[in-house]
Amino acid sequence: MAACSIAYFVTPHGFGHAARAAAVMAALGRRESDISFEIVTTVPTWFFAQSLSVQHRVLPVECDVGLVQIDPVREDARATVTALERFWFGLDEAAESLARGWSESPPRVVVSDISPLGVEVARRLGVPSVLVENFTWDWIYDAYLDSAPRLLEFAERCAELSDTATLHIQCEPVCQPLGAATRVGPVSRTARAGRTETRRAVGLEDTDQRPLVFLTMGGMGWGSVAPEPGNESFFVTLGGVDRLCRDNGILRLPNRSPVYPPDLIWAADAVIAKLGYSTVAECFHAGARLGYIGRASFPESPVLEEFVRRNLPSIELPPNRLEESDWRRDIERLLVLSTGSERRNNGADQIADLLLALMSDR
Repeated sequence: MAACSIAYFVTPHGFGHAARAAAVMAALGRRESDISFEIVTTVPTWFFAQSLSVQHRVLPVECDVGLVQIDPVREDARATVTALERFWFGLDEAAESLARGWSESPPRVVVSDISPLGVEVARRLGVPSVLVENFTWDWIYDAYLDSAPRLLEFAERCAELSDTATLHIQCEPVCQPLGAATRVGPVSRTARAGRTETRRAVGLEDTDQRPLVFLTMGGMGWGSVAPEPGNESFFVTLGGVDRLCRDNGILRLPNRSPVYPPDLIWAADAVIAKLGYSTVAECFHAGARLGYIGRASFPESPVLEEFVRRNLPSIELPPNRLEESDWRRDIERLLVLSTGSERRNNGADQIADLLLALMSDR
């Protein structure tokens, strides 16, 4: 296959969509070594540099709003309306600018996860567009109409653009199954290092048999919250600090971590996390024990929770656990659970095959 370019639009709503997109791009790179990507997003460039070895370039263009977050588990619907007003006001100009820049050498296909701008750019270029999602924004916004009725206007705009996609791919666990969409399994990045290598990378000697407990909030950071240090377990937290630091049995990693986060999930004896797509999918493929904190108002959360309960050794943690430091009882409950089995069939590979088939038809 000749060298080709895929434009990949990635919503900056957390790192979960970026992780899913990176998994798909990596799967494509394993199949076609000369493939290249132009990634349109305001997700930090380092995230893709950390996750991808395939040729890529990040265009720092605002491609989506999603939901404005107050903190890792609460959203601000009214602030979201304000942000959406500004975004949609400039969408036509942004789409035209990108389409004009690619007019002489357009991408073979435009993929959107789940950016409405990407679908619009593909329409203007006259190239196939692929929507990859486990939820769409119109479905999400419908849940907030009581507190922010103006979201209906933006839900309708998102739905209208989504319907124009050439190929609609839904990733398990799916929030709103559609008969016309193509269904694939959970999509996740894969580990690069083994358990022993990862434990050494975080500072655990081979003779240190303490359980490794990994705490992540999906890019939002832990802030000042952290478990009490102790001798029973070794804790690794992700986010909330600017640089790596060690503190009496706790390793605190910045989001731009020197240790690849999927390696930590695969090496961990237990994972404590906010329910988010990429964390759930990576725990699913690793068969990891998961202590999860739901998001009471976010409509995706019950879908992820049901999937976790059916497919992972897991326990639910109350939201107020974020404000506490004594995690010992939770860790004890998690560690007595039998670990799950590793899953080898990754939805990222299924999507890569679908995209290559779509491009070969052109």
